[in-house]
Amino acid sequence: MNRTLTYLILPLFLLSCQADRKSKKDILKEKIAANKIRLEKVYQYEYRFGQPDTANGFLFQLTEYDASGNAIYSNIYHRNDSTLNTREEYYYDIHGNDSATVSKDHEGNITAVVRNEYDDNHRNTARLFYNSEGQLDRKIIYAYDKNEQVKELTSRDAAGKVIYAFHYTYNEHGDEALTSEFDKDGKLVMKSELVNDTDTSLHYDVYNGRNELTHKFFNTINEKRYVTRQGYMDMTDSSMHNTTLVYDQHDLIIERITYDPQGEPAQLTRIVREQ
Repeated sequence: MNRTLTYLILPLFLLSCQADRKSKKDILKEKIAANKIRLEKVYQYEYRFGQPDTANGFLFQLTEYDASGNAIYSNIYHRNDSTLNTREEYYYDIHGNDSATVSKDHEGNITAVVRNEYDDNHRNTARLFYNSEGQLDRKIIYAYDKNEQVKELTSRDAAGKVIYAFHYTYNEHGDEALTSEFDKDGKLVMKSELVNDTDTSLHYDVYNGRNELTHKFFNTINEKRYVTRQGYMDMTDSSMHNTTLVYDQHDLIIERITYDPQGEPAQLTRIVREQ
């Protein structure tokens, strides 16, 4: 799946379609702190005969939080034997901004490091990606509009050459209205346009660099503009791919159900949070 489509698909742990200008990560952090959540366990189940096979579910991810709602670490486990696969450890500066993420393998060896840079307004201006040897691999630069929303994202290699870039514009609610992806030569390779914006839905059309329609996205939103159902159609074969999201009373996602192209439930992801 290309980068533009990846950006359009709703991340599991983040909220979407917020009317205020806070980042999705900041909103989630505030909710975690306010509800005194310390552990977050993510379980995955496959469906059998229309029902989730809870007997064969497994713990996919475990995250621990501090009192401020900052994630301390996150473990990802193997499906087959529930052993540790990878671990991410998170570090913060004196202002509470994410300063670094350290990725480790199951033996504790560092495999990658991501460092963040901020301006005087605490806006994330750059993300630097390092390999296991501590060498800079690539860098992502962010530029912001007058509403503190990212208007440009540029990825560069260690030598400073452009790898790809995104340009963004937004509607009055802060939803992405037009997203354009460019290659290293500045050529348009993909764009998504918000073609239908109502109180209950957001629809996007996605085009390739030849201006050919490749995908249609259909988002259903509730009165708080949280996505409750997301689907997209692949225009090459007209296949549909749908996901539904369930929230708790604090507007935190607690379930995600993905469906196969025939419309049958395929996988359940359940999030359990503990104080």
